[in-house]
Amino acid sequence: MTLIIRHKIELILNNSMKRYFDQCFGYSRYSWNQLLDRHNNDKTTSLNTQLKQFKADRKKWEYAMPSYIPTYEMQNLKSTLRRKAHKANFKSKKNPKQSFYADSSRFLKGSFSMIGKHMKFGIVLGKKCRIRKQDRWMKLTEIPAFFGEDDFHILSVTILKEIDRYYASFCIQIDYRSKTTGTGEVGIDPGVHTVMTLSDGTKYELPKTLKKLDQKAKYYQKRMSKKYIRNAKAQSQRYLKAKIKHQRTLRHKNRIKMDFMHKATTEIVKHNNYIAWEDCKSTRLMKNHKLARSIGESCWFTLKTLLAQKCQMHGATFDLVNPINAATQTCSECGHRFEGDGKLNLSDRTYICPECGLTLDRDVNAARNILKFSKRKLAGAQPSE
Repeated sequence: MTLIIRHKIELILNNSMKRYFDQCFGYSRYSWNQLLDRHNNDKTTSLNTQLKQFKADRKKWEYAMPSYIPTYEMQNLKSTLRRKAHKANFKSKKNPKQSFYADSSRFLKGSFSMIGKHMKFGIVLGKKCRIRKQDRWMKLTEIPAFFGEDDFHILSVTILKEIDRYYASFCIQIDYRSKTTGTGEVGIDPGVHTVMTLSDGTKYELPKTLKKLDQKAKYYQKRMSKKYIRNAKAQSQRYLKAKIKHQRTLRHKNRIKMDFMHKATTEIVKHNNYIAWEDCKSTRLMKNHKLARSIGESCWFTLKTLLAQKCQMHGATFDLVNPINAATQTCSECGHRFEGDGKLNLSDRTYICPECGLTLDRDVNAARNILKFSKRKLAGAQPSE
């Protein structure tokens, strides 16, 4: 089974490489904006022709930048215009996340060899780059996933900057064969009070430290609003310090959340061979302003994506159940369904069936129904013997 995964690793850089990468991020943004502007002014000319004109009009400082950056930006712009009905936005330097892309043909010879405790990695830089060759190597804080195994191949890398740290996001292709150790079957109900509720009664809640980090981020956001000066060409140092602290707090929060989601999904896949997930459309549910923030914090789409990927890696079955089945309104024992004015509200956390007398936690009842609906759909899809 051929899998393509991503592994983001933090880089250890010297000051000269940090400054050079900052220039590369700016050149990537500059190339995108220039090509998009040319496209908006002349949509009859193809992007390939406009790229040739852009490279022909290069200035002296551009020769110190990697020549492949405009090519990849043109390819990204072309796919974006195709995907978004010929609409694209200009990139801003105010975005805390900056990046540029390079494929495996741009890797330096000798990359992925060990230097003491760290693995070194290098990419091709500009022809007129003034950084010495011995200083162009970067150190990886980790070894790429599945490194050294059969059919391991790195397709590309994206160099990222998030606030004040630099990362390399590797796209790895591997022929991965693994059998899941679990034999159970479970249905999962994504929720607001609890992020995931399993049909066996297990519940997963977000770490409580996230609330403290939310309060910390609000504090720095208030400080930013007080120090902000309208129509100013440059903001004060106090504003910039508060902004960096605010961004670091959000980064810390996202890391805790991603760590929780990875551990939770790995635990579920290792213990179960069949997983059913209710495919709720969060964009529709977030129209309710009272639940929008809680639904956004739950990250249903990310959890669904992680479960699908890990089920593929471990050989488990992952099935999506349509929410029109009303799993929360149906009894998991007798099939009784609340309809019309008698429907359960969000405040009703216990399901009490008026026919069979089943009394059960509402989310657990919904998770059992999700598993039942999924198995029923699977049985209907299989041809009869």
